[in-house]
Amino acid sequence: MRSNIISDQLIIDSKTGFSANELISVSDLSGRVVYTVNGVEGNTQMAISTNKLSAGAYLISVMKNGSRMTKKIIVQR
Repeated sequence: MRSNIISDQLIIDSKTGFSANELISVSDLSGRVVYTVNGVEGNTQMAISTNKLSAGAYLISVMKNGSRMTKKIIVQR
């Protein structure tokens, strides 16, 4: 992720490229999943619009082959 403070779009980079079996999810701090998308095979970058999210803190998780990477982001308006 390029930054953890987001206003309208979250960009996630992958050095090796995403695969279709990767799941990217956005959840609020209570654990409620508010957005999910599968990776697009071969893309090295994913853009997620945060326009429909309220201002506040969220967790972004990327799950692949049983591994999970989670980062906290802040959506500002």
